[in-house]
Amino acid sequence: MIKSKLLWEFIEDVDVRMKNVKEFLSDICPELEYRFVTISDPFGPTVTDPTMELLVVSQETTSGGLKINEVRKEKNFPELHLVPIDLIDEPNPGPNEEKKVSSSNTRIRLLGTVMRPIKANPQIPKSPYIIGLTGGIATGKSGVAKHLTDLGAHVIYCDNIGHDVYRAGKPCYDALIGYFGKRIVGENGEVNRKILGEIVFSEKKELDKLNSIVWPHILDEVENIIKTTDKKIVVIEAAVLLKAGWEKKCHEVWTTVVPRKEVISRLVNRNGLTEEQAVARVEAQPPSTYFVEHANVVFCPYWEVEYTRQQVVKAWELLEKRIAQLNEDGI
Repeated sequence: MIKSKLLWEFIEDVDVRMKNVKEFLSDICPELEYRFVTISDPFGPTVTDPTMELLVVSQETTSGGLKINEVRKEKNFPELHLVPIDLIDEPNPGPNEEKKVSSSNTRIRLLGTVMRPIKANPQIPKSPYIIGLTGGIATGKSGVAKHLTDLGAHVIYCDNIGHDVYRAGKPCYDALIGYFGKRIVGENGEVNRKILGEIVFSEKKELDKLNSIVWPHILDEVENIIKTTDKKIVVIEAAVLLKAGWEKKCHEVWTTVVPRKEVISRLVNRNGLTEEQAVARVEAQPPSTYFVEHANVVFCPYWEVEYTRQQVVKAWELLEKRIAQLNEDGI
């Protein structure tokens, strides 16, 4: 049920939430006895425990309380006394936020902020400051990268570099021919990506080998660009950033997430895939929680472009403050 909520990836583990609620209630009234249970369906113990007497509901869940009483009546359980409480208005709702006090609003406000502590990376120079930008397919990485370019970052698109390293005359080209043979060379002398794709996507071992050949060459090109840039902030945009281990070359990792339904819709409408093909693409990649768990900053390019830009501007301004503080501290 939790995955139906907006930005559900930000929600703490149920055991943590239960512990926090228990501590909160114990502080308010330690004399009472509390029992906590997880709920995996709309009713929970209300339709299995005949000893329950009262249920607190909101304006939004009153109909659910009435349905519970219908089920209890069918089971010859005594009806619950329903106690409705008013919703509390959100005093200052932002764009795309609910007008009531809501945990969804709290999660939305985390976008563009530091959600996980940033650990110093002694393996790379402190300047330029390097951001790794990653995320799943069709989650808006390119849009976020464009906003970062507008703000003054040097964005390195690893997909573009990946296409370039395949070209004849490049060291990667020779390595690919050395392993896969001339069967992958087209009539124009370049790597025929369709033929190569048929080989690697039919056997995981071959795909892993392809990645082991190509990824180091992409990283070499990225590091060469970083050495020559005059920008203070560099963004490495790469869907495979985490899988390739390139986060070790970054000071921070930023990621993008959007709801699964939206990703599928984009793949169908933008990429011309069938819904079945789109679902297969989504399920073939790591889940959104994987990216969130490895990121310091998260964006959600789900709403209008301007709102995505606002998230990025917030993140950029906070980043500039962090860099300034590092410079003051001499780190």
